[in-house]
Amino acid sequence: MRCGIAIALACVLPSPAAALNAAAAAAVAAGQPGAREADSRAARAADRLLVASGADAQMDAILPRIIDSIMPLLIRGNSGQEQVIKTILREELMSIFTRLKPDLIANARKVYLDHFSADELEAILSFMESPVGRKLARETPAITTELYSFGGEAGRAAVAGAMPHIIDRMRSANLVVPSGT
Repeated sequence: MRCGIAIALACVLPSPAAALNAAAAAAVAAGQPGAREADSRAARAADRLLVASGADAQMDAILPRIIDSIMPLLIRGNSGQEQVIKTILREELMSIFTRLKPDLIANARKVYLDHFSADELEAILSFMESPVGRKLARETPAITTELYSFGGEAGRAAVAGAMPHIIDRMRSANLVVPSGT
């Protein structure tokens, strides 16, 4: 069971090395003449975009989804104790998220810097600071939760529907089908 929980957490929590990668990229960029001004402009825009887009709230919205994905693993054999388990998960995971949030923000910053120029980041920021952009930032955590819920259900249904065919094809290919599949 611990392995299943570790896998669930590993799927949603980024590597702490991401912050080191961002620091290394910044150090390399700082050593390139001419790139320094554009990079610092892009970095400032990325930082402002993370604030304007509500990245902090979006990260907070992840926690209930993680709890919901782990709960089925932990409630087996603990009937009637769901609230106790949920409280334990919330407290423990919140502690971890609080420590990881700077790394999560640093990783998000790096991703924006990897994908957008300073001009593009400033254009996105202009939108995010508009009334519609602010609404998008406010609504994104709820939208993400709704999409995640539907996506999870659709994914489980797709796997359930495909699994008999997958098993048949594995057997036809003389592959070992793991027990319990």
